[in-house]
Amino acid sequence: MAKPGDMIEYLNKNIVSYEIIEHAHISTAYDTTAVSNKPERNHAKTLVVETGNKYCMIVVPADRYSDKNLLLKTIKAEKLRLAQEDELKPFFPNYKSGTMPPFGNLFALPIYIEKSLTDAEEIVFDACSETKSIRLKMDDYMKLAKPIVAEFSQSEVINEIK
Repeated sequence: MAKPGDMIEYLNKNIVSYEIIEHAHISTAYDTTAVSNKPERNHAKTLVVETGNKYCMIVVPADRYSDKNLLLKTIKAEKLRLAQEDELKPFFPNYKSGTMPPFGNLFALPIYIEKSLTDAEEIVFDACSETKSIRLKMDDYMKLAKPIVAEFSQSEVINEIK
């Protein structure tokens, strides 16, 4: 997948229902909660981490924080850090920083999703844009993305990933 428009094409090709939410410019997944009538726990925050030998996509609810120690155990890695913007360009060449959708499978990245997010009926995530988000049924997301489900987040910052 090379262009933001390909996300919509991918959803259409897989015949899943979704809603595009147009909104004012936002800079964080948490800000998206203000433009949707869904609780913060339904909004996905997408991060990419580097473990020394691979990159992984991490998907957590907007109201939670990834716990580095729990992620290390989940990913079975000895070290872990947030990927820097210049490292993301090869994976997401046509995306603005922070707008990548939680579909690492489309970018050859393994996906780890926080278990608490999968309890929601729907997921809301950036639609490859700072002014659009997508609302999708969680079952459809799980079927398409095939993420690894694990518990690796906290409600407050503990063992922050840097």
